[in-house]
Amino acid sequence: MESMGRRRHLRVPATLPCGLRQPPQDWDGVVVDISVGGALVKGPWPEPPPIGALLTVSLAVGQRKLDVDGCVVRHAEDGLAGVSFQGLGRVDEALLARFVQEQERRVLRTHLHLQ
Repeated sequence: MESMGRRRHLRVPATLPCGLRQPPQDWDGVVVDISVGGALVKGPWPEPPPIGALLTVSLAVGQRKLDVDGCVVRHAEDGLAGVSFQGLGRVDEALLARFVQEQERRVLRTHLHLQ
């Protein structure tokens, strides 16, 4: 899990298949880590979309599919793009918050078992 440092939301590691859409292009990607406020995504692109580019991240959280609009806010190594979610509705935000909390518990349990 990442320190809260510059973040407003707890970000947890996750490996979730996702769809990424920046019209006219669609890609299959992977969410590397996620929070209620955004995600770090890996796409098959040679270069990630530019800072400020709008993306839609589609992912399954539990039994529900979420399509979340976001803005690319940073680039990281290996073609990763940091996406800040925008306009997340209350129901989807609650669903995502619950997922993040459950993922945090999984990570902590795994970490405690390794010690």
